[in-house]
This record gives sequence, structure tokens and C-alpha cells, in this order.
Amino acid sequence: MKFGGRANSTINGSRYFGEYHPSKKATYYRSHEKDGVEKSERDKPIRAGQIEAYVEDTFRGIQFSEKFIQRLTIRVKEIYESKKLSSKQQGGALVAKQLVLTKRLETAEEKLLAGVLSDNDFTRIKLRIREQIEDIEQEIQRVERSRNIKIDVIQDILGLIRNIGDAYKKAPLDLKRVYLSLFWDRFELTDRLITNAKPTKIIRALIETSALCVNKRQKPIPVKTMFAYSDQRSRETVGISDFRGPSTGHS
Repeated sequence: MKFGGRANSTINGSRYFGEYHPSKKATYYRSHEKDGVEKSERDKPIRAGQIEAYVEDTFRGIQFSEKFIQRLTIRVKEIYESKKLSSKQQGGALVAKQLVLTKRLETAEEKLLAGVLSDNDFTRIKLRIREQIEDIEQEIQRVERSRNIKIDVIQDILGLIRNIGDAYKKAPLDLKRVYLSLFWDRFELTDRLITNAKPTKIIRALIETSALCVNKRQKPIPVKTMFAYSDQRSRETVGISDFRGPSTGHS
């Protein structure tokens, strides 16, 4: 996972960047020294899998309010129905044009058989109509692809608002980057642990309107399931700025 410079050390103020170590066949996040700042022994590299598990846990610690979920779900359904109707109308119009062209081709074929059209005239008409039919078929496919893309986006939106933690965990890498940039301005690490998560401006605005809050229903995930390491210090020390102030966990 690329954190885009969002992971900062609270010890020396430097940023963490991922580095792949071929000898260990693993990626580590390492804080880079700033000019004039002495490197601390407490800023040791952290495995990418470990910090990713901590970030997943941070996403699980927040949720949208039921009222916000209901309102957004209604709006998403309205958009879906509108786009569905639009796609159906576009597809219907294209199919109608295709049928008209097919009928014209059949008429030309009948005239050829009846000797009304010459071979050259029929070839010219046939090629022109077939080209038009192929163009329409491509446009129909484009409309169908657009519809599929829209429903995929709607699926992602609904999954995110209903369960932020699961949506982030299941998301492909590119979508995870989008979620990170949308939700978090930065993560602060101390002794290889996330001790504070700073939300972005848009997320803070949602907090102010009570659309987003701490997920109090989220039960702690067993350490053996959530983490590849035995310590539970991150869960016990992480806080989420502007949600609830200093914190001792996600419960």
C-alpha cells in the first residue's frame, strides 16, 4: 500500500516511505531523516503488512450515521433509476435504428434477387448499410458498458457507506488509495505504532454535521486474526483527531 506521504513520525517529524527489501522479500516503511534532525532508535522500520493492518483498524473505527446512510441510499437509488431509464431509452433508440437498417438491407436483397438492382448497386448499398449497422452495434455496446460501470460505482458507494472498514479492506489497491486520500490527511506514528489519525477537511465537515462518527459497535478484532504480530499496543493507543479527542481504543 502506498500512503502517499501520509504517515509521519511524531519523534523526528519525518515521513515514512515504503522500501522493498529483496533479501527479505518484504516491503518496509522507513522514516527518512530531516536535515539537522538526529535519527532516533525509536523510528525503526515497520513491515508494510503491519502498518496496513493498523490502517484497516482505523477505518473500522469510524462509521456513517444511520440518517446519513438512509439519505444517501435514497439519493443513490434515484440516480440509479434515472441512469437506468436513460440507458434503456438510448438502447431502445439504437435498436430501432438497427431494425430499420436491417429492413433496408433485406429490401435490397429482394431487389437483387428480383433483378431490380444490379450487382454493383447492391454491393454499394450492402456495404454502406452494414457499416451503419456495425456503428450502431458498437454504440449499443458502449451504452451497456457505461451502464455496467455505473452500477459498479454504485456498488462501491453503498459498500463504503454501510461498512467503511470492510469496504476499505476488500477494495483493490487503486481504490484503497482513493479512500486514503478521501478520509485521512495523515497518520502519526510513534515507536512503529499509529498513535493518531488526522481526518481530511471533507471528513471533518461530515463530522461537524454528525454524518460521520466513531464506530462504537465495532468489536475488537482478535489479534491473531487482525495482526501478523503478537502485540496489541496500536489498538490500545491509537486516537482519531477531531472525532473524540484522546483515545485508548476503538471501542
